[in-house]
Amino acid sequence: MTPTVGRVVWYNPASDENINRVPGQPLAAMIACVNEDGTINLGLLDRDGVSCHRVNVHLLDPGTDAGVDETAAFACWMPYQIGQAQKTEQLQAALGDARLKGPEGATIGPESSAVAGPAEPVAGDATAEVLDIVGAALDVAEVGAEIAQDVEAK
Repeated sequence: MTPTVGRVVWYNPASDENINRVPGQPLAAMIACVNEDGTINLGLLDRDGVSCHRVNVHLLDPGTDAGVDETAAFACWMPYQIGQAQKTEQLQAALGDARLKGPEGATIGPESSAVAGPAEPVAGDATAEVLDIVGAALDVAEVGAEIAQDVEAK
């Protein structure tokens, strides 16, 4: 995961760091700067919501804890963020280089501008599921637009 300004992370203070906290619990922090060396600068909140900052903090990659000095301060992604990133990667892998095939065999997809009527998915089940969801969302939007027009007409 790539750190960017404004993202929220957990800050784990050094064991000897003088900061108001619940022992063993991380503190909420926001990335203020991503430094050239890969470290980050943070604005963070202590257990009472009082703000402070830390600079040149190491941000651990998900699943990386080998060799981490438990007494040193570090930041890490929250479990929810890691889960969302994994879901995104799985969806991207499932979609891969998805192509759609039109009724006369015309290929519709990222490398083609041909459009020949309704498309049928030819790449795996995940692509078909995504297309079904998108189609359902478009149907809902269309119904919503019709309702809005009816309300305006009255």
